[in-house]
Amino acid sequence: MVNRCNVPVRFLAVLFLLVSPLAAWAHGLHLDVYVVEGATIEGEAYYHGAKAVGAKVEVFAPDGKKLGETKTDEEGLFIFKAEFRCDHRFVVTDSGHRATATIPAEDLPGGLPDYRNR
Repeated sequence: MVNRCNVPVRFLAVLFLLVSPLAAWAHGLHLDVYVVEGATIEGEAYYHGAKAVGAKVEVFAPDGKKLGETKTDEEGLFIFKAEFRCDHRFVVTDSGHRATATIPAEDLPGGLPDYRNR
């Protein structure tokens, strides 16, 4: 015998589980970063179908010290010039959303000063 009271609860639970990942994916902030030339790092912050305009971009060394910050332009793009050879962790925040990405030290020019010797 089926308990009729549990059928709507089960249906709503399954429906919630199916819809939740889609909603999170549709509104999630994404971040791509890459070395373009020498010590110049470019990045792009975006949502599914929209650019993250004016988003705050902070850059951190492996020890957590802030190396700098910038903002995205009207296309959701930004440029950062590395001054040290170390991993660079980029954190972008916009409207309560957050995304991170890392450029490894080995992707930067060997001629940059080592961060540990600053």
